[in-house]
Amino acid sequence: MKKIIFLAAILLATAFEMPAQPGPMSDSGAALIKFFGDNNSFSATCELKMTNPAGAEIMSGTMTYAMLVDKVRTEVDMARMKSSQLPAGAIDSLKKMNMADIASIVRPDQKMIYLIYPGLKSYVKMPVPMPDASTNKNIKIVKTKIGDETVDGHPCVKNKAVVTDDNGQTHEAILWNATDMKDFPLQIQSTEQGMTALMHFKNINFTKPDSSLFDPPAGFTVYPDMQQLMMTVMQKSTPPAPAPTPTP
Repeated sequence: MKKIIFLAAILLATAFEMPAQPGPMSDSGAALIKFFGDNNSFSATCELKMTNPAGAEIMSGTMTYAMLVDKVRTEVDMARMKSSQLPAGAIDSLKKMNMADIASIVRPDQKMIYLIYPGLKSYVKMPVPMPDASTNKNIKIVKTKIGDETVDGHPCVKNKAVVTDDNGQTHEAILWNATDMKDFPLQIQSTEQGMTALMHFKNINFTKPDSSLFDPPAGFTVYPDMQQLMMTVMQKSTPPAPAPTPTP
């Protein structure tokens, strides 16, 4: 059981960080933020689809997505996500343990990712090496037009975008920039290590999100890693051993 929950947590963290980036969020997180250009304060729903090198779908689902400059918050109900990587019964187990609803807050300025479980009134505070906005002023993005397409009725310029950081590392993506929505990227497709992710944004609201959404909730129990959170959950869900029968 513990292994199932741990696997689910890893998949969630992957989805919440930089899609198609199977490891911890680092430079790719700064690249994702850069792909939005000047549209860096908004909220939306995001349809995520991830495929393996053979083109087979390994994860898909819809989450809420909000950005405030360089901070990102996502929320998802795992019961509505599909993943071929999760063992049978994993989602039901998460639901029984109040772990199916999860939010993620990415804070490059704090070099932290918070995984929040409202059903448990708990969150995991994960230090992650990542560049913040103040240390990446020289990050550059170059877009090259490769076509014109329509997405959800919006005329879009399809661009190949290449982000280069201070260390010369590059991150590439295909962007569908809506010309009638301030060039907002309605779709972002990226591939790393053979894994491809497509983020499709809908219900976009350019009203500035409340800054409190990007702070961990007060009054919740804080855990330093997923393992300790799971140990606590398992202990609470395991019934106590029956008392020994007295010997006559």
